[in-house]
Amino acid sequence: MQTNETGLTYLVNSLNQANGNQRAIFLFSSFSIQTIEMLSKITSHPIGVCIGTLVELKLFDDFFEAKSKITFLAINYLLINPQLKEQIRYWGIAIGVYFPTHESYLENFIHVTNDNDIKIIFCDPGLPR
Repeated sequence: MQTNETGLTYLVNSLNQANGNQRAIFLFSSFSIQTIEMLSKITSHPIGVCIGTLVELKLFDDFFEAKSKITFLAINYLLINPQLKEQIRYWGIAIGVYFPTHESYLENFIHVTNDNDIKIIFCDPGLPR
């Protein structure tokens, strides 16, 4: 899916205007490298990268190495391992996980909430598996 930069800019600007008193904190994330590139140009809000496979991780290496505006990496919970956690810590960004189903989240709730390394949790049945 192609991301429209004008539409994305409109969304970011609209949210900023609606948040005139700055009480809300926005956090943007995407699975799309194109969307991440656009967001990093148009917003100062935290940006997260969502990864569906370890192969996709290679696409974002330059972002992480450049210490860009990326503040977290969310990866499918089933792919998390100690070596990957260490790599994410090396990049200096927060570790996040996502669950493609509510059931998978419930099955792993105790483990995830007891894992001090995991800072962000997404649970969305609409996310890629």
